[in-house]
Amino acid sequence: MGRPGILKKPQINAGPLNVLIESLHELHLQVGRPSLSKISTKSKEKVIGGYLSTSTISYVMSEPRLPDSHTMQRLVAVLVEFAPAGSMNLDQTTMRFIELWKKAAKAEADPPPNPRVQDLLTDFGASG
Repeated sequence: MGRPGILKKPQINAGPLNVLIESLHELHLQVGRPSLSKISTKSKEKVIGGYLSTSTISYVMSEPRLPDSHTMQRLVAVLVEFAPAGSMNLDQTTMRFIELWKKAAKAEADPPPNPRVQDLLTDFGASG
């Protein structure tokens, strides 16, 4: 079992999803690395789009998959609540994460060919 506030980072290849997850971890760090239970409790108090369970928070932060946009936005809103008063703008922070999410979703919908296929295409194109 991990230490409170220390969240496992998933192994993700470079790209938009990695940028999104890394940015979520950076936001978590900026607001003092609250534990999953503190984040979950704060989500109940603030009712920002609904309750976030510790397992949902862990999934968003630690799995190498694109979270749904609504859950990610709720998590961002709750994390911003941990920032010192006036130090972080909720709307700006949320919009930044929505843009990161859109880029990751677009990349997921239109992934590049795997490296082996790219090599074959390059080799084929060079000989023709």
